[in-house]
Amino acid sequence: QCGSYVGNGSASGPSIVLDGGGWRPQFVMIKLATAVGGDWMILDTTRGFAAGADARLYASGNFTESAFDIVDPTATGFDITANNVLANSSGQTYIYMAIREE
Repeated sequence: QCGSYVGNGSASGPSIVLDGGGWRPQFVMIKLATAVGGDWMILDTTRGFAAGADARLYASGNFTESAFDIVDPTATGFDITANNVLANSSGQTYIYMAIREE
């Protein structure tokens, strides 16, 4: 599923419920859409996408894999869990792509 959400700048950021009553994602890619900067951030279950610090990659940069608690998967989608420009600046729109866990 592809979609968007607006950040609230809080450590308890938006909760995104995925279509069809919600489902757990195995892959999520997020990008800041309304301001300059921000990388395509990728989280997936192969790298340990779970509650807590998640290993993540950046598709638009040459950074190494890093870990930080910024997004948690849920049974119905995912929660933004940090006030961070990568996923949750107040009033900014973010686009995402989520792929269902099988």
